Amino acid sequence: MAVARAASWTESSSHHRSRCRWALIVAAGLFLRSLGNLWAQETGYDRHNVLMFSVDAKLAGHDDAKGVRTYQRLLDELRHIPGTQSVSLSTVRPVTETYYLASSVTAVGDEVLPEGQGIRIAFNNVAPGCFATVRIPLLAGRDFEDRDGVDTPAVAIISERMARHFTGNPIGQRIGLGDDMREVVGVAKDIRHANVKDAPREVVYLPAFQEESLSYTPSFAIRHAGPAANMLGPVREAVTRTDAGLTPFDVKTLEVQTAESFSRERLLAMLTSFVGGFALLLASIGIYGLMSYSVTQRTPELGVRMALGATPAAVRRLIVSNSTAIVLLGALLGFVGSLVLGRLVQSQLYGLDSYDATTFAWATSLLLAVAFGAAYIPAVRASRIDPLRALRHD
Repeated sequence: MAVARAASWTESSSHHRSRCRWALIVAAGLFLRSLGNLWAQETGYDRHNVLMFSVDAKLAGHDDAKGVRTYQRLLDELRHIPGTQSVSLSTVRPVTETYYLASSVTAVGDEVLPEGQGIRIAFNNVAPGCFATVRIPLLAGRDFEDRDGVDTPAVAIISERMARHFTGNPIGQRIGLGDDMREVVGVAKDIRHANVKDAPREVVYLPAFQEESLSYTPSFAIRHAGPAANMLGPVREAVTRTDAGLTPFDVKTLEVQTAESFSRERLLAMLTSFVGGFALLLASIGIYGLMSYSVTQRTPELGVRMALGATPAAVRRLIVSNSTAIVLLGALLGFVGSLVLGRLVQSQLYGLDSYDATTFAWATSLLLAVAFGAAYIPAVRASRIDPLRALRHD
């Protein structure tokens, strides 16, 4: 009776631990799949082989006009770096919260919008070649050119989402930003701006050098034929040649810039994967210990079975089936807990539901594989029991 009670308590405790382990593994699977969805999300630009950095001419003591000339010289220096395919600058980088430099469109084509009913937009000042550098497709019209300067008519490029507010083809029509009226010369494909998870929104791009000064510290982008990280040295040398007083900062590849937009999701995936992996390790140790204890306690029973004709394979199946039964019962109980857990983590997931059947099946299969592996050694040992010695076992 004491042995039966001990075995019952041990299996009950194992069910509880198996339930917790399954819930942890499900959480890890959900976060990993969510992270994969984020990384595979279409952003609207090509993040590969692009290095980004910032410089601030004001820190070198330059006024606005000299600062603009310095930035233009730096662009020329960067173009001469071997392997460079294109370079540009913008006042805001992709996938950064500061992308939402908000303004309001007050006129679309011939329509002047009522006061207080302007279209809320994000805007970005970009130099010629910006769309080619980060490979944002131009769907209509043209890119900015060197001729779009201070003394030429004001122009703008709009995102395709912004283009939907126009009647007919927006190219050649006017767009108003407050009192600033501009001609639309291009339509760019929508991109995800402040965060990969955010839906595209209305954006207006303005020529960076059509103003006598830049309101924000510019960020330079350089696309290279090889890995962007290989550009660090040549870029620093180009900055020094342009102006020894300039210091590049916030240097990172566009891939890193994009990945940072879902750093919280990556951290959650790493933490839950670590905890889930540790839980799997404990599961294998626990199941091994439980099955070893069970084999020891059931030695007389196993001896009787083998004496009555049970084959070693049948004994192994018996032990392994006991192990998988414990895991399956724990998974069934853990399923209920996962339903509650799913509600808590749903807001942190992207591209899948918290009750994702694939993740649940993956977690169950993984636990079953661990259970089989952990129970196999005790099962083999049980199949090698000598029936005569087992019957004399006390």
